[in-house]
Amino acid sequence: MIRLLFLESSRDFGGQEERMSAIIQALDRDRFEPLLAVRPDSALHARGAPPGVEIFALSMRNALDLKGITRAVRLIRRRGVDLVLTYSGKDHWVGLIAAHLCHRPLMRMKNLELFKDAIAYNLADRVVVPSGHMRRFLTERGVRPARIRVLAPGVDTAVFRPDPAAGQAFRAALGIPSEAPLLTYVAHFREPKDQLILVEALAALDDPRPRLLLLGERQGPYGERVAARVRALGLDGRVWMPGRREDVAPALAASDLFLFPSRQEAMPRALMEALACGLPVIAADLPAVSEILARPGLGWTFPPADREALGERIRDALAALPEAPERAAERRAWIEERFSFTAMVRGFERLCEELTG
Repeated sequence: MIRLLFLESSRDFGGQEERMSAIIQALDRDRFEPLLAVRPDSALHARGAPPGVEIFALSMRNALDLKGITRAVRLIRRRGVDLVLTYSGKDHWVGLIAAHLCHRPLMRMKNLELFKDAIAYNLADRVVVPSGHMRRFLTERGVRPARIRVLAPGVDTAVFRPDPAAGQAFRAALGIPSEAPLLTYVAHFREPKDQLILVEALAALDDPRPRLLLLGERQGPYGERVAARVRALGLDGRVWMPGRREDVAPALAASDLFLFPSRQEAMPRALMEALACGLPVIAADLPAVSEILARPGLGWTFPPADREALGERIRDALAALPEAPERAAERRAWIEERFSFTAMVRGFERLCEELTG
């Protein structure tokens, strides 16, 4: 039995923590025993661990939290932890120091294009990234290639699938006309996610039928800028911004086209989820996006931040919508072949065995 200690220093339960929890729940419990250590003031601690997983409160207010390091050392030794896993800066240093003091290996999961220096990564036994693009991103900044492993994120294709009934119910609940092409984007409202370009592109279309659905947390000044632009362009009746949804699958099932204008991505799982639902996609041409759209016919790309090019792609995609259902099975099959959640978990387990075997 391999005992894994997952550390998470975030206070808010977001996408990264959701992915971590999903991996924990999917592990083969005949071979792995996961333990979870989080900040006592975090949403994850208040919510509780996944079923059958012990959760521990661990101070991780900064990278050199001596109280947290001491408690982590005691936890590792008392519970016979074989491998420590970290996800962000604070928990990484706490876990790294504790793991080294206990002579245990450490795996750092790196999902974002945020970087300070290579030291923290080179001190880890493994750095796991979601794409070849992220491998290049780190090696160009001094992280040793031998430390890095690529593990693409996985999509639960039992959840993300074509579902006409759920799609019709979703449209009815929001009052979206059944005959209107629905263009959807799922992302928190932040400047690099570039929801604004979608509003501008919709306004420039000659076709008044399409509707735009922007799902995601809308707190902060950027969200207000997008909302103000919608009002200024007279698009109130054509743009829906209902906020964040825990259940995204029905929205994708209701959609005709998925848009992804984000200008900075490590490996966008939202794009994979849309493809698993059979949707054609239009995405900004980023290195990580090209890894997902490696097979011809999955969708279109455009230069990031180029509104005119985006508008042209949208017109092309709308003209091709009658053929979209025929290609839906091909898009879904691609995700099942390359980016399934089950394959990702099995790959994660192999990495853990590699470090502890």
